Amino acid sequence: MSQTPSSNSLQTMKNVKNLMAELQQTFPPDMQIEVAYDSTDFVRASIQSILSTLVITFCLVIGVVFLFLQNWRATLIPTITIPVSLIATFAVIYVFGFDINILTLFALILAIGLVVDDAIIVVERVQYLMKYKNMNSTDAAVQAMKDIGGAIVATTLVLLSIFIPVGLMAGITGKIYQQFAVTIATAVVFSAINALTLSPALCAIFLRKKSALANEKQGFFFRFNEAVDYTRDKYLKGVGFLAGRLLLTLGLVGATCLLIAFMFYKTPTSFIPQEDEGVIFGNLQLPETASINQTNELLYSMGEGIMKMPGVQFYIGIAGASMLGSGGENIGMAVIGLQNWSKRTAKSLSLESIMDKLRRLYMDNPIASVNFYALPSIPGVGSADGLSFQLNAINPSISADVLAHVVDAFLEKMNHMPEFAYAFTTFTAGTPHVFLDVNRVKLESLKIPVSAFFNALQNNLGSRYVNNITLEGQVNKVIVQADFNYRKSLENVENMYIRSNAGQMVQVKEFADMRTVMMPKIIYRYNQYLSAAVTAQTANGVSTGEAIKTLKSMVNSLGKDYGIAWTGLSLQEVETSGLAFILIGLALIFSYLFLVALYESWLVAFSVILSNIFAVLGALVGLMLLGLPLSIYAQLGLVLLIGLASKNAILIVEFILDFRNQGQSIFQAAVNGASERYRAVVMTALTFILGVMPMVFDKGAGAASQNSMGTAVFFGMIFATTIGILFVPGIFGLFDTVAVKFSKSNEDENNSSDENKPDTTKGQSFAPLSSPKNGHTPASHSSESNTRGNTKQLSARVHKPTKSVLVKKQGRGAKKGGRK
Repeated sequence: MSQTPSSNSLQTMKNVKNLMAELQQTFPPDMQIEVAYDSTDFVRASIQSILSTLVITFCLVIGVVFLFLQNWRATLIPTITIPVSLIATFAVIYVFGFDINILTLFALILAIGLVVDDAIIVVERVQYLMKYKNMNSTDAAVQAMKDIGGAIVATTLVLLSIFIPVGLMAGITGKIYQQFAVTIATAVVFSAINALTLSPALCAIFLRKKSALANEKQGFFFRFNEAVDYTRDKYLKGVGFLAGRLLLTLGLVGATCLLIAFMFYKTPTSFIPQEDEGVIFGNLQLPETASINQTNELLYSMGEGIMKMPGVQFYIGIAGASMLGSGGENIGMAVIGLQNWSKRTAKSLSLESIMDKLRRLYMDNPIASVNFYALPSIPGVGSADGLSFQLNAINPSISADVLAHVVDAFLEKMNHMPEFAYAFTTFTAGTPHVFLDVNRVKLESLKIPVSAFFNALQNNLGSRYVNNITLEGQVNKVIVQADFNYRKSLENVENMYIRSNAGQMVQVKEFADMRTVMMPKIIYRYNQYLSAAVTAQTANGVSTGEAIKTLKSMVNSLGKDYGIAWTGLSLQEVETSGLAFILIGLALIFSYLFLVALYESWLVAFSVILSNIFAVLGALVGLMLLGLPLSIYAQLGLVLLIGLASKNAILIVEFILDFRNQGQSIFQAAVNGASERYRAVVMTALTFILGVMPMVFDKGAGAASQNSMGTAVFFGMIFATTIGILFVPGIFGLFDTVAVKFSKSNEDENNSSDENKPDTTKGQSFAPLSSPKNGHTPASHSSESNTRGNTKQLSARVHKPTKSVLVKKQGRGAKKGGRK
């Protein structure tokens, strides 16, 4: 049974089983219906696995939030954000007509780590103001919105600028990106709305000044805070080192870009990871002269052996048909159902391991060619997982037997190559046929039309529908055909009579000869070319992308008479080849253009965009360490990483810009901005990293897709948090220095005609290095002394604060409440 489009597969199967239970009551006592294979079991198990991951992610995120905020009242505020944002996201998914499927659930898992970020930033800022500025919760909530409201809006719009264009792609790949992008974008929008409205209101209601001022001198939280302060001090030393050595920073960034390009070249690619759907299909092909009884005997003997294998639950043998399109008495199909995923946690019971055992068991079968394959990861896109293509005879003069010899030699070569586990085809040209050679000239001389001759063959041998007849109220079809005794042998065909236009009866043997020839049972054509379908599976550790490159070179060696046409998932992979570079390029371009509009500067945006390279590097390193290819899901993770890494960078750059507008030097602003946002950035990054960690280590139904996406995002965020934020201040200082020098040269040219012209610049405030920062503490928590120490170390280098030209907007510092 196949479900209709847009129907709910789980509900459809439930209705079918209910109907079967009703029909069972009308059957004889010795007849019973059994459901041998139910494809919705995989869907149900996949959703259950993802929901379990969703719950684990929720618990981990809340645990991390409590660890950093160290207050149940404060923790409750981001916790409330999660269900509010997710419920709103479900509503939008429903309006767009999307299903609750693997893609949307993946997005919801990642959204849990995203939606709490903005709320965490708000709560952390309110707590900071209550503790270090001696504000009450209401005033602190209002001031926090002035401080970080712009950054929250900016990070949200950056994520939208990335995902909305990606969601507009066409085709199957576009459909995958679209569902993921819409879900993520919706969750992020509602997260920002909550952070700007609900979170500050809850902060004013829930937070207490007494708890904010509490300062434990012992216990777990005290030691944890000391550890965070220690890492912050080390982080600030690294920031100071890179910010004071801009050429070194530029060299390291350039080297990282080259390393990423090299890793993209080396990382294997694939379309979608192979999933363990709990079923294996077998294709049997006996000699062309084999009978249906011989096929059934082989299927029965195979079933006895397969049912003894660990991990196998059921076996079905079907003679005369195959999932790969071929059919006949010598063709058979085996359906091997595996036990539930919860009972196959051992590696030896995985889908790949059981398939390897089956191949080794039947690869040298003397009776038939037996091959095993899994279903495609996307239902309906092809018949088998792995590689599928058509080997076409481009030259029309090539006969079927010549193509069969070429295909056999081609498969022989493939099966001896290390890139392929196996390769086979159902195409054969050795089936015995009876060829009726008609002398058309003699046929015309006998005044017998060719159409009359073919109609006679059809009527006698193949049957012919005439009309309907009603007998006793029952409508019956009238079908004519020669009795079996008159069509059971070749002599019967030769002795058949055909009536000529002259009314004479002429035997077939008078104008036709019969002989036995070897030909294909079915002649397949693809794009009008004589074609043979080939199915192959890559070896362990070899991606489909690598195998496709190998196959292209092999087909080229056959010459111009032969060509290859990809089908199924292989076609989708070839069509999307190089899409990762396009997606990443689009994400970078759109996010950069938005940042240019936000900061009104072409150079400040680079300090945010270039920090993304470390996230991309981390994703590629993670995929390489775990031996995973760069699939569609991993590409989605890369796109998401660009938004997340930009989010961290924006939070830091916003504060650096404010310190620059106060007149601080590049070095001072970089260190102070990094210090003030360190704890918030690490907390939000860690919630996301631990929230996505269950996807990396998940096993069972749908685990391959979770592993691919989770690995890219998990390792990418680790690199972005440990390395990326270390470079953000230095990269900012690099481009700020360029902007300052460029601005200074322009000012010198403009002022050369009138050196004594009075300065009319408004809205700028310049202070010496040792001056107070308008009452604003440069470093959060206990890092003040360390930050000041770092700024003193550079006082010998920077003798005079340099005016920032990156932000020309008047009164920008008003966002930070008192900053000018």
